[in-house]
Amino acid sequence: MAVDFLEAQGYRIIETNYRVSLGEIDIIAQEGQRLCFVEVKTRRSDQKGTAKEAVTYSKQRKLVSLAQWYLKERFQNRVNIPSRFDVVAIDYNEENLPQLQLIRNAFGA
Repeated sequence: MAVDFLEAQGYRIIETNYRVSLGEIDIIAQEGQRLCFVEVKTRRSDQKGTAKEAVTYSKQRKLVSLAQWYLKERFQNRVNIPSRFDVVAIDYNEENLPQLQLIRNAFGA
């Protein structure tokens, strides 16, 4: 659902579920000339907060480390790859329908 949503927003999906020993990046995409590392969070109820609130500071730091790993692995000889961190927050409403929100540049490295 998040991939379709991003594509409808003009993103080009490069990779999903990029996994290394440190963890996983949900989606790596490109929007214009910028590489986007996208975290997808889903909440079926707000008992534990919203999906957006689930991207905690520790999760952000982990994603930054994973992005650095990815950039080093895939772009060894290039520097200053323009990139950012986006979030797709999926919260289900009372009718059990997903409400998707795209947060561009959700946090910095």
